[in-house]
Amino acid sequence: MVLAGVGYVESVPKQDTLMLKEMIESEGMRQGIEIQTQPQYLLDLAILSPMVGLLGSVFGMYGAFGAVALDAAKAKPLLLASGVAEALFATAGGLLIGIPAMAFYGFFRGRASRLVSKLEATSGEVLMAFLKGTQP
Repeated sequence: MVLAGVGYVESVPKQDTLMLKEMIESEGMRQGIEIQTQPQYLLDLAILSPMVGLLGSVFGMYGAFGAVALDAAKAKPLLLASGVAEALFATAGGLLIGIPAMAFYGFFRGRASRLVSKLEATSGEVLMAFLKGTQP
């Protein structure tokens, strides 16, 4: 924000205070969006990983019951147990990734909100400093 304000003050001989304010606010908004976008990737991971685990569970159960469906008389409990174990492993894997990702998302979302709040407060201070410095 400061660099945007300095760039405007240096490039324009007679500064318009509304334009200076717009420059600082638009740069602050751009930076705020950048800060808030980063935690979004953790939310995406937290949402998608249990779904991938669920998909693995479906394939594991399909394999388990597929062994029984072919011939119930020859079905071996070991094949059934193997498919169920695969399903449980896939579910656990998705949850092991999704739960920490959601926790970190909550932490970083709060941190990003605090940073954006500070950025908004600082933009007013920066604008006031520029206005004091540009007036004769």
